[in-house]
Amino acid sequence: RPRTATRVAAAGATAWTVAQAAKPLLPRERPYQADGAERLVVEPAGTSWPSGHAAVAAALAVTLGSGRGALTRRLLDTTAVAVAASRVYAGVHHPTDVVAGLGLGTLSARALRRILGRVS
Repeated sequence: RPRTATRVAAAGATAWTVAQAAKPLLPRERPYQADGAERLVVEPAGTSWPSGHAAVAAALAVTLGSGRGALTRRLLDTTAVAVAASRVYAGVHHPTDVVAGLGLGTLSARALRRILGRVS
């Protein structure tokens, strides 16, 4: 399914780009820097807000769930939330960072879908 693969790649890239562009708007320290939380993964680059991982996960869930049944969409959404939660658990994001990332990813995917729908 080349068209689906292209849309998924575009959604992920768009969400990542939007999240990276938003980081300078709120230069926030990561939990292990600010609160002394234990970091369980390799030290990430950049500031904490918003979570790029959560943004990409949400964008992929929205894109892959488009036109699918409710159960499939719920499973994809649950996976995106699990990715977001893992970033908090790993000590590299505050809860509000991942909420912002999920929101940015969702909005990015929906906007991209509207744009691509107009040019298709």
